[in-house]
Amino acid sequence: MRIGIDIDGCLTNEDDYRLAYVYKYCLEKGIQRPDEPYWYEFKASFWNHELEEDYRKYYHENYMKHIEPRYGAKEVLAKLQEEGHEIILITGRYPGFEDSERGKRCRDITEEWLRVNEIPHDSLVFTSFPKIQYICDQRVDIMVEDFDETLKDCVKHFPTFCYDNRYNMGLELENMTRFYSWYDFYGLFHQMYDTK
Repeated sequence: MRIGIDIDGCLTNEDDYRLAYVYKYCLEKGIQRPDEPYWYEFKASFWNHELEEDYRKYYHENYMKHIEPRYGAKEVLAKLQEEGHEIILITGRYPGFEDSERGKRCRDITEEWLRVNEIPHDSLVFTSFPKIQYICDQRVDIMVEDFDETLKDCVKHFPTFCYDNRYNMGLELENMTRFYSWYDFYGLFHQMYDTK
């Protein structure tokens, strides 16, 4: 099978990192703390584009370079590859899709992070939003995703697995299976598809 997998929020715990560092940034800058802690990136907060860009200048590159992979991700992806499945990483990581020096730097950092952390994959695709056309272009059989809007698009096209995060709690969709760790995904995947 061709398995599409998002990076941020699925292979990493971006949620916890953001909760820590957004509040640190607010303290350092003397600005109002977010009124809603469980948002996806900055979508439900009061932040404007300029504030997002300033935060990213201080903390986004640090995140991309140093965030630890989620526990079990490397092992489970390696098992899936050994079983003959193709792993396609499909990320909207900002600003990787840009044809710019910043975009190139994001792509280089991401590729180095995957290499250093030995994350098994067959290909890496950078997208803009909405991601669905890029995902469909990869002809995936299933998709692993965490962002509400992308999940809502994916379920219309193929079975979709939702990595549980605080910002997507309560979302229930037809054709979507929620999972809580990479080991949970592996068990559910084989239970549903009996591919061993």
